[in-house]
Amino acid sequence: MRILASNDITGAVDNVVLPSGKNPIRIGSHPRMDVCLKSNYVQEEAGLIQNFGDGTGWRFCARVDNCAVNEQPLLVNSSAPLTNNCNIQIHPFTLTVHLDARDEIGADSKGTADLDRRCSSLVDELHRELLTTVNRNVLDPGDTERYSEDALLTLERELDHLASQRSDLPRDDLTSSEVGDHFAGLCARSLLLRRLVERSGQADDSSASSKPWSLQRTLQPEREREIEGLLMRLTQRLALDRERDLSRQVRRLEMHYWDAWNELLAGVRVDTRRYMLLKQIKKDVKDIWFGLGPLEDLLDNPNVSEIMVNDAENIYIEKDGQIENSGRRFVKDVGDIIQRIVSQVHRKIDTSTPLVDARLSDGSRINAIIKPLTVRGPCLTIRRFPQRAFTCDDLVRKGAMTQVARDFLAAAVRLRCNILVAGGTGSGKTTLLNAISAEIPEKERIITIEDTAELRIQRLHVVPLEKKQKNVEGVGGIDIRALVVNALRMRPDRIIIGECRGGEALDMLQAMNTGHDGSMTTIHANTPRDVVLRLEMMCQQNEGTNLPVESIHRQVASALDLIVQLSSEIVTDPLNPEVRIRRRIISEVTEVVGVDPDAGGLWLKPIFQRSKDGQLRPTGFLPTFIDELIMDGGLTLDTFFDVGPRHADHDGGGSR
Repeated sequence: MRILASNDITGAVDNVVLPSGKNPIRIGSHPRMDVCLKSNYVQEEAGLIQNFGDGTGWRFCARVDNCAVNEQPLLVNSSAPLTNNCNIQIHPFTLTVHLDARDEIGADSKGTADLDRRCSSLVDELHRELLTTVNRNVLDPGDTERYSEDALLTLERELDHLASQRSDLPRDDLTSSEVGDHFAGLCARSLLLRRLVERSGQADDSSASSKPWSLQRTLQPEREREIEGLLMRLTQRLALDRERDLSRQVRRLEMHYWDAWNELLAGVRVDTRRYMLLKQIKKDVKDIWFGLGPLEDLLDNPNVSEIMVNDAENIYIEKDGQIENSGRRFVKDVGDIIQRIVSQVHRKIDTSTPLVDARLSDGSRINAIIKPLTVRGPCLTIRRFPQRAFTCDDLVRKGAMTQVARDFLAAAVRLRCNILVAGGTGSGKTTLLNAISAEIPEKERIITIEDTAELRIQRLHVVPLEKKQKNVEGVGGIDIRALVVNALRMRPDRIIIGECRGGEALDMLQAMNTGHDGSMTTIHANTPRDVVLRLEMMCQQNEGTNLPVESIHRQVASALDLIVQLSSEIVTDPLNPEVRIRRRIISEVTEVVGVDPDAGGLWLKPIFQRSKDGQLRPTGFLPTFIDELIMDGGLTLDTFFDVGPRHADHDGGGSR
């Protein structure tokens, strides 16, 4: 690959020739980047060119928000395909990418992607053939309670028969084929992933064991024992037991699985391979018939945090903080899948109500939108949450915060400080709220209020409330503000609002000021100073309320104690130094001290900030409630003086 980097301001041109097989290719101003763009306008890592090995070819992945491919802007952490002689714009540079035959890297990966597509097409064909041979009324996918064992057994036997007629699949237990062996590999990978999830204790309601149609009815005990032994050998070959963290186990599985499978394939009996390929075909077809088709495997993967269905041919996912094309596609119309999902949560979507927000049984949040609001057709987005809520100790291990910051936040929660968690979309606000809620004393009564229930408060005395959408006539809705007012009548010790978006912010501040100390909420904001501006705007959204900014500042100063700011950073994957992943972190913990009597505005005092070495360290400023932290919170003065390298934003005092 050759990249011609032209500075649009100075006119300087740099010709960069990359070694064959280099993947990924990092671009930025840091000297260690593969393509170094020397300019103060360019961040240290602005983006990277990568081949995911999924058959989609080379893609440019943006790490900042001023990138474009062929003048088409890209959002942060999104990507676009690259073709020969295409242009990447990273202000103030234009990069022309020249591809040649040597850039057809990852032959094994391309071969795997090609086999994936062939297997997917074969499943599609078998599904269509099945529609002509099996009475759909016998198997009603809209009512899982009506699935009979006899009907499911009939379906699986019919699939056995149809598969035996295929020339591209083994017709007996003595022959093998490339596609058949790949199906067997897919089967083993699916079973191994399911085993990892079950062993971790994070299996949820969407797992295979909870779907009555997913369990195979044509099991052969001898073959199942052979598969069990094969899974043990794969586990050993992949060294999965070396990792205790599920996400790291899954990453190791995804990175090295096909190498391990190809090494062990020769030792797998041909008749066992055929049994496994049929087992996988039955799973895939039943996923289409009864489930969500290609989304089922994505929902089973604990590392997938977001699923974005643009159309039947383009299903994107967010995995480890990176957005990529899943390589999957729908056989059915996306609208049919959306109707299936919406009907499961007793909601309706049509041209009169063309958008729906709801949640699945496993807690995942869904957003579906159809024409006339979408131009190209139905669109579906699924935000997934880990089944096991993270603890503060988990966040320390993952590098989101330090042990000192964890102890401080835990003490602040126990001392009933009012805490606001701020950050961008997907920065981990809900995750942190769930984690610090474990420090709330058991006997306290907690009322949670959300648009769509996502919080998993780790206490028993919790009453979750959820906003009610308007019905098809446009009436009957109950908004967050009404729920906040009602919560005050439910004798709460603490009120937790999942997210403040509008006029409910003022109600929340007033609740904090009227004896409900220890309450918490989240807000979309990039800095603590932005939090103040957002609260000003939201408080002024109250109908019939015309509060001056000074009054809002007094409300905020009296109500809030701490702002915990979240952000994300791109770091090297510890399992693969060539891969970069996104890590969610606490970037700052700030105390709301009060209103500045001289300069006006709020006085914000940073207690913890990220230092130049990237660690979350104390700034050296003591919180105003330091006495309570030492007497009742179990902290010492030493907690606040491990400053380390000088902070980038250290100015010798709080900000106003």
